[in-house]
Amino acid sequence: MSTSPIDATKALGTAPIGRLLFTYATPGVINMLVYMGYMLADRYFIGRYVGADALAAFSVATPLVLVMVALNMFIGIGGAAVFSIRLGEKAEAEAERVLNNSIFMAGIIAVVFFTSVWLFAEPILRFCGASENVLPLASVYIRIFAVGAFFDFIGNSLQGFLRASGFPAKSMAIVMFIMFLNIFLDWLLIAKLGMGIRGAAIGTAICMVISAVLLWSHFLNRTRSIRIRLSAMRLSTARVLKIMEFGQPALLLHLSYMLTNYLINVMSARYGGDAAISAFSIVNILIMFVGMPMLGITQQGMKPIVGYNFGAKNNDRVIAVMRLAMNASLVWSIICTAVMLIWPREIIGLFIDAGTYPDAAAYASRMLFIFALLRPLYALIYTTKIGLGSTGRNVAATVLNLSQQVVFLTPLLIILPSYFGIDGISYALVAADALCGVVSYLFWRSLLRGLRK
Repeated sequence: MSTSPIDATKALGTAPIGRLLFTYATPGVINMLVYMGYMLADRYFIGRYVGADALAAFSVATPLVLVMVALNMFIGIGGAAVFSIRLGEKAEAEAERVLNNSIFMAGIIAVVFFTSVWLFAEPILRFCGASENVLPLASVYIRIFAVGAFFDFIGNSLQGFLRASGFPAKSMAIVMFIMFLNIFLDWLLIAKLGMGIRGAAIGTAICMVISAVLLWSHFLNRTRSIRIRLSAMRLSTARVLKIMEFGQPALLLHLSYMLTNYLINVMSARYGGDAAISAFSIVNILIMFVGMPMLGITQQGMKPIVGYNFGAKNNDRVIAVMRLAMNASLVWSIICTAVMLIWPREIIGLFIDAGTYPDAAAYASRMLFIFALLRPLYALIYTTKIGLGSTGRNVAATVLNLSQQVVFLTPLLIILPSYFGIDGISYALVAADALCGVVSYLFWRSLLRGLRK
């Protein structure tokens, strides 16, 4: 019997908001924690079994990884948002065409990304701050990563569609399986077989391929009323533009992350050398660990509920779920901030030996303490960004994204290190967070006013 996403998602418009958000956000939060789990495992095994230079290689490769994430989110989030709205409008046939057009678009981008990385890895990595000592490690990592990324584009972008079509638990199960597989492969390839950063890249690429196979198998299943069909992949200009419109805020957000990550690498190299780049590699992943569950609550839990109810014109439910998501995110961020402020050295010590790499450990401990100060503001920032994008206010979402990363953070990263040295990087990030918090509050009030009309 065919399983209809319309039947699977009708509870989005009728179930109690608290239970609904818990049902959708729990898999999203677990997805993000699991995702961060294997990223933390990469840093742990590399830091403990290879050393600080390999951590620096991770960091200088991160801008390229963020380009991949940005393009993946561009199609995945944009397509899933339009998909959710079409389901809310009971337009199942059009929702299927959105799914298949998104896959076709992702395939085109996958070919371009893979080819570019393999042809131009070394000059790009040098531009991102790689020293001659770090360049060979970073080059090996990013080329192997690009192989997995090819499959990630055409597979993992389906995660949003899987959740939006009424299968958040299955999405969670796939991500959990991939996390444990990645951790096992890190242990096997790095700790036991001594393959170093090459082993980390191979493990990640294997996991990307398997994840893509599992996601495709769901949408190739003939029992699904909405599934992958060649006939539905024919691109429509209007449909493609709509997917791009809804995906644009996520694309610009992650490209702006890439820009700031690049600037941080360059400034770290200038004021602290490879040790400072290694330190940022550790701190960056820890800060992401705080932010990712908040994205799980807002982007993966709140977003499909908001999209469905906005499409169905249930604005009271839209407001209610956004408020609840913000409060849940705030609780998580306060707990994490307290832990990082109390034990920064102990946390950094899990990833790198202070006796062997004293400069990197000292930089990282200080960075973590400063970075943690305003993390709770992200409950407001993320809820506002996702809320704007999920209700068709894509220009406002884009402005908010760019204000934080480009308007505020970029000039601060250029200016403050010249006065405060390596600590100026941390001060720039905290100042940009504060300014973005003010702008987010103004957009939040405007969003609520618009929904109440």
